[in-house]
Amino acid sequence: MPEESTRGGWLTQVEGRALLFLLVAFPFRETLAGWWVGFPLALTGLAFLILLAHAFSISPPPRAPRPRWPLVALAAWVVISAFRAPDWDRAFGLLEVWGLSAALGWVAANQAKGNPRFPLKVCLALWACASFIAAFNPGWQTPLEEIEKAIQSQVIEEDFKQAILHAAAQGRLHFPFGNPIDLGLFLTLSLLSLPVLVHEVRKIGGSPLFTFGLILSAGVQVYVLWGTRSRTPLLGLIGGIGIWMLRSRVWRGHLLIGALVGVLLLGGLLAVSPGGREMLGRSETVHARLIYWKAAARMIREAPLLGQGVGGYGSNYPRFRELTPHQTLYPHNLFLEVMADMGAVGLLLLLVAMATIIPYLLQRAGLCRLSRDGVQHPFVESLHPLWGLSAATSFLLSSQVGFHHDMLYLLAPAGILAGATLSSSRSALASPPGATRGRPLLLRIALLLFAFVALAREIGHFSFEKAQRIFENRGDIREGTALLRRATTVWPPLWEARAYLGGMAIDLGDEQTGMRLLRESIRWSPTTPNLHSELATVLWDRDEKEEALLEIERAISLHPVKWAYHDQKSRWLHSLGRAEEARAEKSLALELQAQEPKFEEALQAIRAKESP
Repeated sequence: MPEESTRGGWLTQVEGRALLFLLVAFPFRETLAGWWVGFPLALTGLAFLILLAHAFSISPPPRAPRPRWPLVALAAWVVISAFRAPDWDRAFGLLEVWGLSAALGWVAANQAKGNPRFPLKVCLALWACASFIAAFNPGWQTPLEEIEKAIQSQVIEEDFKQAILHAAAQGRLHFPFGNPIDLGLFLTLSLLSLPVLVHEVRKIGGSPLFTFGLILSAGVQVYVLWGTRSRTPLLGLIGGIGIWMLRSRVWRGHLLIGALVGVLLLGGLLAVSPGGREMLGRSETVHARLIYWKAAARMIREAPLLGQGVGGYGSNYPRFRELTPHQTLYPHNLFLEVMADMGAVGLLLLLVAMATIIPYLLQRAGLCRLSRDGVQHPFVESLHPLWGLSAATSFLLSSQVGFHHDMLYLLAPAGILAGATLSSSRSALASPPGATRGRPLLLRIALLLFAFVALAREIGHFSFEKAQRIFENRGDIREGTALLRRATTVWPPLWEARAYLGGMAIDLGDEQTGMRLLRESIRWSPTTPNLHSELATVLWDRDEKEEALLEIERAISLHPVKWAYHDQKSRWLHSLGRAEEARAEKSLALELQAQEPKFEEALQAIRAKESP
């Protein structure tokens, strides 16, 4: 077993410690941004410094699955689909987090190759972070007063208020995750590592007090996981436990007994507890999923081969949605989203890549025997690869019924977890003789471009968010405007900053500049209906009536069930003397408005439910 001296020097050790820091810091990315607006940018910058150092390393890289062409082809098609996206900012944001997660996992694989204790450190860091979140979580729920204030604020779109109320009604806004699925999945990844920790404690002869602490923290995590009232992470947890039961020789008997007891307890809790009955009886989420999937099916029929482009589902959802208050950016199903965004070509490439990677993971996790030069190798004895496979299974199952891209912030720990288990000294195959040292030139160039684009996007968003805070807190127009211009210069696809500048220019009386900025925003995000609505209002005020009607019709075509757009068009038609068309639009607006939830009544119902 390699000792400390074989780990590759101080730079490799710093890289490993930085990875562990990212593992525990990523879940708090958005929360700590409220304390320091630059925290997300600092984390991303640290991640890319690690990647750049790794790209120019001379140490042999971890072995990749073979053949490699499916992975290369999938990556190339994803990049092509990103350039075809209707909203480049959203598309490259998704690429940034997906790519960052995969790259950090690969760096972790290199760490584990030289340091067999690194996977255990990953396991301990993840467990400690999850235990901390679970232990303090009940005191970190969002107060109802803050939710009410946010709902009444003008900065939240009407379409998102129903989702906020739905979460508030069930008491499920848990810190640091705004969504119960995210919190549940994070706790699931942690709980699946329990056999590894117990096994390590037994190996070193740990004290009963430490074992009791593990059991106690596991109980707290299970309690909070149950408290999310989310069925998706429970499905993932069951799948991950199933993987443990299928192959673990050390834990097979213990897990079988534990699983049977767990199934009985779970069934009893679902049947008799209020939370269990709530989970079984809750049908609104099933109804919402069906709405999302129907919209995805319509998008697939429109562009079956090439798809809508990366992030195209969220950009085009208002155009395909039914008469419903449900709003989403993602269909909550990984394969449907791939099909809608990247078409049949993207889905086929994904399946081929999975067919390449899954045997590789099974091989590393000891689920099949390794044969080289006719020699049969024994099953691996390390539990770390099996933990990685169970976590991957849990994530894959969860992604079919509850996937949305806020989960991508969990892929950073998941990527580190998977990478750390792929190349541990016990399970990784030795590098073949004559293996090249260092990284291929093409890989280095790709990592440099990836780091440059992603950092530019993060700096642009950092400047935009800082400008918004300046406007809200200090009202300093000069400094805020300078930050907005910097954001659009560093990251031109950031249409929100351009639209913000355009709105400010219009408010200050410079309609010409405001219109120019709004048109530029529309060029970067042509499927955003509120941009067309704002431009239509400016055109109407400038007495360009027909152009204003054309713009509001474009907004309606992009969001047919937005009653405010129909009402706006009705008023304009009435002022032009087109009474019959105005009445038809007004009737449709009233019909759509009736479908909108009554937020004040919902808040009163929540208060009545919470009052003793």
